[in-house]
Formats: sequence, C-alpha cells, structure tokens
Amino acid sequence: KIDVEGFEYYVLKGATETLQKESLKYILLEFNNSGATFGISDQKVFDFVTSYGFKPLSYEVAKKEIRIETTFRTDKFNTIFIRA
Repeated sequence: KIDVEGFEYYVLKGATETLQKESLKYILLEFNNSGATFGISDQKVFDFVTSYGFKPLSYEVAKKEIRIETTFRTDKFNTIFIRA
C-alpha cells in the first residue's frame, strides 16, 4: 500500500527495480488528487504504474466478483492493481 499524501508518483519512480520484479503481484494506491500539490495528476500516477504491466481491479463484495477495470477508482480513493 502506498499512501504518501500526494507523493505517490515520486515513490513509484524510486521503486522501478521493485516494480519490474515478477514477485510483486499487487499494489494498492490512493488516488485523491493530492499529487496536484506537487504538480502530479492522478492520471500521471495511473499511467506510470500501468506502464509496468499492472491493471486496476474492483471487487464487488455482494457478488464476490473481481473485475479488471480500465482506470483508477473515482468512487473511492484506493485502487488495487494486479500484475497482468
């Protein structure tokens, strides 16, 4: 889980070796536009993490269903990513 109050992009940029490791299966990121303080959009963070082969997921509790999504969650702050 990465929740660093808008500094997510820079943490990810510093973790490129880790992001390339096949052993890293999931990442949980918070998207709440706090990166705007540093001139970084949520879309830029999303584009960066997906460039490493990660796909966003959603989980519907009532149906016990996991779905691959096309973008980060806007209804809640946290988005789970899985390595494709």
